[in-house]
Amino acid sequence: MTDRQLRITELWTAVNRQDFEAAIALLHPDVDWQDIVNGGRLHGIAAVRAYWTRISELLTSDSSPITYRLIGEDRIAARMLHSLTGKQGKVWGEEALTQVFTLRDGLIVRMDLDEG
Repeated sequence: MTDRQLRITELWTAVNRQDFEAAIALLHPDVDWQDIVNGGRLHGIAAVRAYWTRISELLTSDSSPITYRLIGEDRIAARMLHSLTGKQGKVWGEEALTQVFTLRDGLIVRMDLDEG
């Protein structure tokens, strides 16, 4: 497993257990994160932390990488399986999608949804 693959796996492991401080430690201070739920972009660690916190109040997410594809020196595409469950245990859905991560200085600085 490459360092980039490990970083993405660590990120989603932390988010799944709602350990947002551990997840935030993997983000660059200038992180630019695509808001998949509401659209638009989130800028900075505080905005991403608030986003994850809001989502976790509504549902439980179990997200895991299925496959990886390295893109150049600093980018990686991760095919992800996201399973969403409401707080009362009702399954909201399961979706596979591809997220493209850009790393800088070993930290995640950008996440984009690959809609192609």
